[in-house]
This record gives sequence, structure tokens and C-alpha cells, in this order.
Amino acid sequence: MDVVCNTVTNGCFARLANTTDKLDIFFWRNDPITCKNSMTSRNVSWNEHSKWFEKMQKSNSNYLIICSSLSGSSIGLVRFSKNRSNAKISINIAPEKRGKRLGQACLKSSEILFSKLEPKVKLLVADVKKSNIVSQNLFTKMGFELAFEHSDIYTFQKSIG
Repeated sequence: MDVVCNTVTNGCFARLANTTDKLDIFFWRNDPITCKNSMTSRNVSWNEHSKWFEKMQKSNSNYLIICSSLSGSSIGLVRFSKNRSNAKISINIAPEKRGKRLGQACLKSSEILFSKLEPKVKLLVADVKKSNIVSQNLFTKMGFELAFEHSDIYTFQKSIG
């Protein structure tokens, strides 16, 4: 089932991922820049990805949200992992869409959709590698504040709702 966000943000709308997105997400995940910036920096096999994707689709606490342009072209993926009143959030812009300043619109439209799906969640938490300046800047521009610093990771938080 596709759920489209009622609010289009800068030409971007959000919907829940479905099986037609599985291959795109696999390629985005194994992109060299994604691997470098991911908490798990190695490539994943198709079998690993398939098991993970199916687990995410069946979960009541994990949301894979695809951001798309108005023409239907996929921009990226925002993942939310809910835990009571907070959720971990991560973003992965499609390699061919990077550098086009689409991250803010993607993140905003995904937050709106997630808030509709999980209105009790009041805090978003993002872990970002210290070497990932682009994501640090994105989360900061979107109202996240630095909350913790680990060895090579910054944790950003944002109150919502």
C-alpha cells in the first residue's frame, strides 16, 4: 500500500516503500559513498538485503519511506526505527540525485508522513559519522541539534509533534 504525504515539500512527496523499491534500495545501499557514510560500511549481498527488506516490511516499528519528485522519479530513502516515543532516522539520497539539494525536501516530507503514521513519537535521533559533513549539515539545517559525541559519531536530536 502506498501512502502519499498530503503535503508536497519543494516538489517532493513521500510514500511507504514497497516491493518495487527493493532493487533501487539495494543499489543505493551498496553505492561507495553510501557504504563510506553508513554505520555498516561493507557491501551487503542481495540475499542479506532481501531478508532485511522483508523484515522491515513486516515490522510495526520500522518505516522505509521513499521520497519522489512530482514526476515520480525516486529521490531517496528515509528510514525510521520507532522505540516508544522516539525514533532513529537515517537518510540515503539516490546516487544520481546527490548534489541537487533535494535532501531537505526529502527529509521534511518524510518527517510529515512519519508523524501522521506515528503521532506519539516526539523525538527523532540521527547518528552521523563525524566524517559525513553533508549529513551533519542537512540534519542541522532541518532543526536537529547535536546531543552527543561518541568516538567517531555525532548524535543529533529533534523534538517533533
